[in-house]
Amino acid sequence: LLRGVVAAFGVASVFLVHKIGHKTSGNKAIGLVASIIFAFNLTHVAYSQLVKNEVPLVFFGLLVVYCSLVILESTKKGPRFWSGFWAGVATATAYTGIFFLVLPVVAELLASKSKLKLRALIKDHWKGLVTRALGSLVGFSLADPIFIFDNHLFRAKLELSGQLLDGLLSPLALPAWKW
Repeated sequence: LLRGVVAAFGVASVFLVHKIGHKTSGNKAIGLVASIIFAFNLTHVAYSQLVKNEVPLVFFGLLVVYCSLVILESTKKGPRFWSGFWAGVATATAYTGIFFLVLPVVAELLASKSKLKLRALIKDHWKGLVTRALGSLVGFSLADPIFIFDNHLFRAKLELSGQLLDGLLSPLALPAWKW
């Protein structure tokens, strides 16, 4: 059952790659070629057959990319909320998804008509930034309800993740003469 869910995320990711390719180029053929290349990517195919969180993370990340592309074309609040929402879900899926929070902000900067001064951006786009932050919080909370209902367990989970990361990176923190 879980393998089927992950495989469905993999298939949906191929569709999203097609949509993103079509939206960025304006040509359906380019979107089709991009999706075919992605569909035959060996890593994507292999991970889509396993119960791992990488494939859903890619799917939610592609949703963030798509919503960020819509932000470039639209002044509506909907894409801003959904880009934040899907970035929050991606972060809850795997904590490396936190990097997807940057894409909607970059899209807002690129879509901005004002100069790249921080004060002007905050003045002109504070509603979009708040909408995006609210979407991220809602998405993260719905995808990882431990965040709301059991804060102590959530903190313990974060500490365990940090300890595992420290264990992986500890040789990098040592001076070269101790290796």
